[in-house]
Amino acid sequence: MPKGVTAYRKVLELEALEGAADELGQVEASDLRGEFSGTLTLLGDRYFEREGGRAFAADYYAAALIFEPDNEHARDRTTLTPGEIGQLRNKAAAGEFSASELAAAASLSVLAVEDEQERREQLVALYAGDQAPSLSTSTRLEALLGGDEVEAIERASAPRRAASRRRAGASAEPPPPDPPGDAPLLVEADPESDPGTESGDGQPSDTEGPDAKAEPISAPTLRDPGKAADVAAKGRSAFRKGRFSEAEALFHRALGHDRRNSKALAGLARVAYERGSYHKAVQYATKAMRASPRNGDHRILLGDAYFKTLDYPAARREYQKAQSLGHAYGQSRLKQLDRRVGK
Repeated sequence: MPKGVTAYRKVLELEALEGAADELGQVEASDLRGEFSGTLTLLGDRYFEREGGRAFAADYYAAALIFEPDNEHARDRTTLTPGEIGQLRNKAAAGEFSASELAAAASLSVLAVEDEQERREQLVALYAGDQAPSLSTSTRLEALLGGDEVEAIERASAPRRAASRRRAGASAEPPPPDPPGDAPLLVEADPESDPGTESGDGQPSDTEGPDAKAEPISAPTLRDPGKAADVAAKGRSAFRKGRFSEAEALFHRALGHDRRNSKALAGLARVAYERGSYHKAVQYATKAMRASPRNGDHRILLGDAYFKTLDYPAARREYQKAQSLGHAYGQSRLKQLDRRVGK
């Protein structure tokens, strides 16, 4: 794992000073803890109420808790457990973060820049470098930022998007296999939005895409919706932590208990989306949408998957349906689509 200097390690170094420098080190460390925690909390507050911003705000609050575990405001606004915060603190102390965690931190550093011109320049540099954000993070950034910054992202990431399309065209993937019922143990919907409500009525959707005839997942021996919901929740937790293989296995296991669990189907769609398998993401998202037609998150997810396969009319149809269901992201996705097609 990459090792490096972190602000938290500097604080620990000050606290570890001995002898004549001991007292001064403690005072300096205490001041820095308060300053860093306060600044990170303010950044979290800046983005907490903005469309597309709550996922980034949660990361700022988590970072604030690394410096000040007793920061009640930050603690109230994060879903991380004390154990998870402790793990982050240990990583910060050791300077050991994964490449994906460093890439996520790079996005947070850019969002912390006040000046719009400087932030735009840093966005371009970020997307042109080796730590370009993941596709799911990019989608959140584009929903959060203004038009000029989105255009800067699109210009800087154009070569990467083109390469992704070439790879997708060079190797068409077969339909996803039916998961086994006893399988061993993507973007979850953004934490700030869950406006869609699952009807659970199983009624067919009014949206029929090219993948609507995908084979249904084989039925389990015994249906247990409660167990399926519990396992799917574990899958979503694993996905949020970037453990995609574990999340995928959990989602399959959930479907073994209930093949119509829309959260598990949507989770498999997000895993496929994160891996760049957009046609597979369409298939799973379509199944999730059919299992819960009035869930706005599933509509947004399906629209995003269509968007990535360049099926813009289908993407527009899903975004419009999400908007009609009152989803917070429906309008911004339609605006993003209009920019893409030149409207």
